[in-house]
Amino acid sequence: LVMGVHLRDISPLQLVEQISIPIFIIHGTDDPVTAAQDSQDLFELAYEPKQLWIFKSKKHGGLLVNSHAKEFADHINTWLKKIKSSFG
Repeated sequence: LVMGVHLRDISPLQLVEQISIPIFIIHGTDDPVTAAQDSQDLFELAYEPKQLWIFKSKKHGGLLVNSHAKEFADHINTWLKKIKSSFG
């Protein structure tokens, strides 16, 4: 709202195909705000290199810092190594 953009005017499904950099999508299985299927749909439309991590959680936003910190760090490190090897 501060930027003059309304949520109803934003469609990640339409915009994800415009992303030309590596993308890592992270989502909780039981997110009360956004369905995990939404992230799966984004992932399917995204260009490579891409990664999707859906993990068991009932929270939305900020959830990895406390509840899945070690697992998050492992996934990020693996992803960064993959990206590094892709770009030499």
